Amino acid sequence: MEIKKQAIVGILAAIVFVSVPTPAHAQQTSEEIIALLEQILKLTQLVLALQTQLDALEAAQATMPPSSITQVPAPSGTSPKPPQYQNEAQQQNVPVADTNRVLQLPLNIYLVQSGYEVIQAQTTPDELVNSVSLMNSRYWSQANIQWQLGSVGFHAIQNGSDTTYVEALLSDNKDLASAQLGNFSQGATVNAPFNVFIVHDLGGIPYNGWYSSNGTAVISETNSREAGVNYITYLLAHELGHALGLPHEGTFYNLMHEGRGGIEGD
Repeated sequence: MEIKKQAIVGILAAIVFVSVPTPAHAQQTSEEIIALLEQILKLTQLVLALQTQLDALEAAQATMPPSSITQVPAPSGTSPKPPQYQNEAQQQNVPVADTNRVLQLPLNIYLVQSGYEVIQAQTTPDELVNSVSLMNSRYWSQANIQWQLGSVGFHAIQNGSDTTYVEALLSDNKDLASAQLGNFSQGATVNAPFNVFIVHDLGGIPYNGWYSSNGTAVISETNSREAGVNYITYLLAHELGHALGLPHEGTFYNLMHEGRGGIEGD
């Protein structure tokens, strides 16, 4: 307030200084002096009106309650930073895939029992447990998928499809023999989305594994060419790939190669 008053006094002093006659203005007429005094009066009235408005504004500010918002100034040389996003998908509120998440899928395996040696499974439950573990680590861990083995059971063929299968092989009717593979699982109590039936040998037909769209697969232990847990591991992984919708693939060392490329190196 004191500063404003000093400013006003300075303005008035300047006006008076201008209005005092100097030798250069000695010849001013009385009319000119009167006109100058009238201008000084108007300026003085304007300054006083301005002072009145300033006093009213200060009085109004003094009666206002203090603000409830505390303004925290940013550190010198800085500016507010926008929210940080991991990537464009997160910025658009799109869920970000968790690359560490492992998808677990249930699996049951059945050892087929038959009076025919060519069909009777010879693999033991312990060997199948090892085979599933090896399958997970060798193949499916690359896709963050783990097959959870629920049980290893035994299933005896009772509908005669094993007899039809053997007779078809003896008569070299491979189409009829292949058609029996889907019948091997009939009558089995399945309680998992994915079920695999193990037989001993499918060497009489052109392939060593078969998958049905109902989630059931039949694979052989040997196919008259290979034996052991590594071969079953490959066939399990291959047929379960079909169960997940994977087609045959042309790359030789790919798991889904139509031949047996995926087993090379075992």
